[in-house]
Amino acid sequence: MPFADLDILVKPPVLIPRPETEEWCVNLCEQFEKLKNRSLHILDLCTGSGCIALALARYFEKSQIVATDISDLALECARENAKHNKINNVRFVKSDLFESLDPSLFQYDLIVSNPPYIGSKEWKTLEPMVTEWEDRGALFSEHNGLAHIEKIISKAPLFIRPNQEMKMLQLPQIVIEIGYRQGQQVKQLMRDALFDHVEITKDLEGKDRIASGRIQ
Repeated sequence: MPFADLDILVKPPVLIPRPETEEWCVNLCEQFEKLKNRSLHILDLCTGSGCIALALARYFEKSQIVATDISDLALECARENAKHNKINNVRFVKSDLFESLDPSLFQYDLIVSNPPYIGSKEWKTLEPMVTEWEDRGALFSEHNGLAHIEKIISKAPLFIRPNQEMKMLQLPQIVIEIGYRQGQQVKQLMRDALFDHVEITKDLEGKDRIASGRIQ
C-alpha cells in the first residue's frame, strides 16, 4: 500500500498505516525542509510496519534513524519494507519503548511515535476488520489509552539532545500521534515534562491528531 512515496507491505497482525499518519508524516518532512540535507539522528518508537521511519529515512537521506518495536513480527515486516523500498539508513531494534536504549550512549534530534492510544471503551466500538486483523498490542493502551504516551513523554527528555539550529527554526523535537479526544491531556503531560512550544495539531478532518514540542 502507498505511504508517502513508499510502497509498504503489511500482513496480519501488523498495524495497517492510516491516512492520518501519512498526512502528518509528510507534513513533518515539509516542515523540516531546511534541514533535509543535515545528518540528523531520529528515533521512531512503536515502528510497526516501519512506515514512519522509512518515510523519514527516504526524505532525510543523510540522517540515521533508529526504529523500535516490542513485536518480532512487526520488526520482521519493517525490515522487509526497508529492503523492498531500498532504504538502508534505518536500524531496527527490539525494545519496549526506550527500554533497550541508553541515553548516556546516544541521544536524538527528533523522536517520533505512533503508539497504541485506544482505550478500553473505544476498543469495544472498533470494527471487526480492525480487531481481527491487527495486533491488540499495537492499538490498545491502559489509562484510557494514555499509558504508552505517558511513558514516552516522561522519558523522552533524557533521549533528546539540544539542537540549536532546530531551536532557531522553531522545529519540534518530539512528535506523537494521539487520539482525537486526548489533545488537552497530552498537552498538559508535555508541559509537566517541561517541554516547550507544545502544540496539538488537527488532521484534515479537524480532529486532534499529533502532539509536538521541544526541550527547553
